[in-house]
Amino acid sequence: MNASRRFLERAKKFIYRNARPLDFARWKFHFENGSAEEVLEILSAYQNRDGGFAHAVEPDLWNIVSTPAGVWAASEILREIGFSDSSHPIVQGMLEYLASGKDFENNRWQFSVPSNRCYPHAAWWEEQNGGVALDPTPALAGFVLKHAEQNGALYRRARGIAVKSIFEYVVQKPQDAPSLRCYLELLGDTQELEEFGALNMAFFKRRLYRAVKQAAESGKNKPSQFFENGKRVFEICGEDLCKAEAEAVQTAQLPDGSLPVSGQWWTDYKQAEIAQNWWKCSLLISALLFIEAI
Repeated sequence: MNASRRFLERAKKFIYRNARPLDFARWKFHFENGSAEEVLEILSAYQNRDGGFAHAVEPDLWNIVSTPAGVWAASEILREIGFSDSSHPIVQGMLEYLASGKDFENNRWQFSVPSNRCYPHAAWWEEQNGGVALDPTPALAGFVLKHAEQNGALYRRARGIAVKSIFEYVVQKPQDAPSLRCYLELLGDTQELEEFGALNMAFFKRRLYRAVKQAAESGKNKPSQFFENGKRVFEICGEDLCKAEAEAVQTAQLPDGSLPVSGQWWTDYKQAEIAQNWWKCSLLISALLFIEAI
């Protein structure tokens, strides 16, 4: 489905007025023949010397210290632009951070870290909320399996995590959209790996797709929340549901060209308005990619 000319023009103006350089480069890449190299160059500015990511690469977390959440956010941008060069310094740095053991406890990369409290952030990035809200470990394990050297220590760790995560999903079946998306990313990175053939990946896939479809059909979540670079969400949720959301998104566009967001920081920091505009830019890019894929 093509976005309406009116929607596209309004979105472009909002992006040009409000986007940080990273999101502007993403916009240019997807809709104005921009280059992946420009996205990578700007993305690298968010990477610390330890290979991790910080500095509000996740717009509502302004921690300057590397976090697993920052690495996950960076990995999603790489997915979005279809970048898969495992030898690239950005990817190698991410693997170095994940291998370091930093922010890794109980065989999981931590969603929230104590240093988050020292910098502007939304409330869900605080420790008492983070552990419940999301576990990025399955997605990060998939990233490692896709890019790390096989049989290396980090690869072996990620393989064990992936097997355990798949088993835990089959038993517990998390239903919130961010967690389901983590498992979709894990599935995408492992289902073609020969060594995972011993697991019943087809069963895992069926259970996961069914949960995603039920979440979308219930109205609790939207199909676009499960969309990534590819069209699996169309396969999972069905044509009617996806087209209905694509039309609703365009109808919901605000006069300034942005889309409404409902999230609040629930903290005292004054940077929330800036972060919200950054999120609106990212949301516009994701919405247009979803619409164009339908």
